[in-house]
Amino acid sequence: MVAATQASRTLTQAIRNFAKSLEGWLTNAMTSFPQEIIRTKVHATHARSPGTPGGKAWSF
Repeated sequence: MVAATQASRTLTQAIRNFAKSLEGWLTNAMTSFPQEIIRTKVHATHARSPGTPGGKAWSF
């Protein structure tokens, strides 16, 4: 049971780290796009991040 709990914590931390990096990756990948599109994409990504105010978890 301890190993499952540790695996769960490790997975949760990996997901949080991914979510924290996603906005920067998205912005860097879209440097040649118009600013309005970048703002829209970043806003949508930010709104879906579970650790942000008003953020909603992804549903699969």
